[in-house]
Parts: sequence; C-alpha cells; structure tokens
Amino acid sequence: MSKTARFQSAVPRARPAGSRIIEAYSLKLGRRLQCFGEAVFEQWIRLEVDPTIQTFCERPLDLNFADEVLQVDFWVRQGDRETLLVMDDACEARSTIIDGVEMAVRIVPPAELLASKMWTDNWQRMLVAITCSRKDIPPRSNNRS
Repeated sequence: MSKTARFQSAVPRARPAGSRIIEAYSLKLGRRLQCFGEAVFEQWIRLEVDPTIQTFCERPLDLNFADEVLQVDFWVRQGDRETLLVMDDACEARSTIIDGVEMAVRIVPPAELLASKMWTDNWQRMLVAITCSRKDIPPRSNNRS
C-alpha cells in the first residue's frame, strides 16, 4: 500500500446553510483545515489525537450513488484500512471502490459524538497548547534509558 495519502486536500464545497466554519491547524497533516459545523470539528479532534490514525483528509470527495449524492466529511487511513466518514445520520452505511480499493462508508451518529463530548472538549483545550508549543518540544529520541 502506498504511504502517501490518497487525498491531500479538501474539495471545494459550499458551506452548508446555518453551519459555522471552524478553522484549525492539524499537527498530523501539517496544515490548516476548515470544519463545517460542530460535529465535523469534534470528529476532527477525535482523528487528530487518535494514535492509530495515520492520516486523514477533510471533505475528500462527493460520492454519486444512483439515489443520492453523499458528501463525505473525512477519508481516514488506519493501519491497512481506509474508511470514509459521514457525519449525517440520515444516510445509510455503504461501501464503494476508489482506485481499486474498497472503502467502507461509516456513518458517525450524533450519539457517538455526544458520548465522547467531555473527552473532545478536553482535547480541544490541550491541542491549542500542543500546537503553540510544538517548536519547543525536542524531537523524539529512539534511545530509551
């Protein structure tokens, strides 16, 4: 499997009516990103701090199915798996094939985000400090004494 990210940047998409634009800096991606709405922002925090997630991309693509267009919120690589995350529980979970790789489309229900609300609120505060002081942290050493 290729080590480079399948998706590098967000596709241009109009902000959904009534949703906030929340900008953040991703240490994992090394760039700024925009989240459309609180649910997407909270999911970004979960992806950013999860050590099993190797890389991800916000708004990577829109999937055209016969009955609807599904706006994907995140593409995620975790180990040898790639998953597409959708923050709309009105959709149904599916799978799709992109560049010869089958990817599950996982629907993240609001109840899942609500269950981790205290955890994401804590990480939201910690990420500010970690991001601001990232240049002051010495590189990780492989020598463990």
